Amino acid sequence: MAFRSAVQTTGTAGPINLPAGYQLDDILVAVWSSDFGGISMANTNWVQIDSTRSLTTDGHTISVWYRVVDGTETGKLTWTIGGGSDLSCDCMAFSGRSTSAPITAFLYTAESSGSSPITITLNAITAAAGDDVLALFMLDTTDGGGTWSGGSYTSGYAEAFDISNAWSSLFGAYRENVSGGTTGNVQGVATSSGGSAGYAGWLIALASSGGGPPATPDTPVDPGNTMFFAGSF
Repeated sequence: MAFRSAVQTTGTAGPINLPAGYQLDDILVAVWSSDFGGISMANTNWVQIDSTRSLTTDGHTISVWYRVVDGTETGKLTWTIGGGSDLSCDCMAFSGRSTSAPITAFLYTAESSGSSPITITLNAITAAAGDDVLALFMLDTTDGGGTWSGGSYTSGYAEAFDISNAWSSLFGAYRENVSGGTTGNVQGVATSSGGSAGYAGWLIALASSGGGPPATPDTPVDPGNTMFFAGSF
């Protein structure tokens, strides 16, 4: 049991439906990339995995969260952003994961930039036996010259989602039930019909139902660059 399904969208505001077939005790992972800052979500019971990050090449904001399905969900994921329409969002459901300490490890790989095709390399983390490893790739388009698509992942990784608009792109892949130890670096190749982009991403290990130790960030959380919940889910 591991990756179940994913749902994705672009635009300024939700809601979107949660992933198809999600069940009690699943782990939901949501990731956003916005060409505008100030993402505000009307959700409770979500936990931010890492501090909100800002990509400087074109001023994007990216953030990643999880939630344990507890039966109080409305079936929707809702948010707003400060302005404009260039936001991409994806939400994934994973089964058979720990509900008490879902994140074994995570690491943010800082921003770089380039033109198509871009090979994005996420730095290795240490996973526990039975973990699922999730690779999240974000692109911060600098000139709107073309939408981006992901693919050609490190062997053993399957695509979970691929979403893009003119300015903000996300794609991700996963590997189930790893043997434990270092993951090695994980790559994904982004291509576009034109233009250039900044890029960054996260590698995240999701603990099996046997559990795992609580994760700690690879760098201290920046209290001046955070995302806030508002309202109820």
